[in-house]
Amino acid sequence: MNKEQLQVLLMESLVSLKTQGVLEKVPENIRLDHSKDKTQGDFASN
Repeated sequence: MNKEQLQVLLMESLVSLKTQGVLEKVPENIRLDHSKDKTQGDFASN
């Protein structure tokens, strides 16, 4: 999975949670960076 695919999946998940009433709002964008510590995965998000 690449960075763009992961951003889409995260946004879809957040929108779904908002629709279900779990979240009040969804961020306008999702920032993904490479993890500083590779033992914590490939990416880190805001």
